[in-house]
Amino acid sequence: MISWATAKEVENDYFAIEKSIDGINFEEIAQVEGHGDYVGTLKYFYEDYNLISIAYYRLRQVDFNGDFKVYETKRVLRKEAAELSLQIYPNPSNGNNLNLLFAGTGWHSSFFVTVMDTSGKTRYKKEIRYENGFNHKFLLEQLDLEPGTYILQVNSKEKIHRSKLIVQGNIR
Repeated sequence: MISWATAKEVENDYFAIEKSIDGINFEEIAQVEGHGDYVGTLKYFYEDYNLISIAYYRLRQVDFNGDFKVYETKRVLRKEAAELSLQIYPNPSNGNNLNLLFAGTGWHSSFFVTVMDTSGKTRYKKEIRYENGFNHKFLLEQLDLEPGTYILQVNSKEKIHRSKLIVQGNIR
């Protein structure tokens, strides 16, 4: 849960909650209405249900006239962040493009992504290299997969991760 408090508000329209996977590129995920002009302590809360292992949050306070102030970035580390996690989206997919989000410290600087059909035939394979860190997002393009069920496998030096991938239609 994200929480903050104000002691006084002047012309406060709203708070924008911004989130990032890398601490650099932020995206607004919610707005919480401000109280205009108010003297006294007000407490605010927001629950982010789209959790990842490591995320960066910041608050942007916006006045009625559009002026704003961006507050300090905070890193939020979930307990399982030391473990690796892999998110694949969209899943179901269109068969062309797929995003992979690797989180945690268990991934090494190089790994292979393989997509296999249900008979075990390799339909896509790619080696991916990156700098060590916590969160990495990759776009796999031009997969050219027909509708059906596939297994997406990620092999690093010490770990193998498999996920089911559903392709509902190939949009070109």
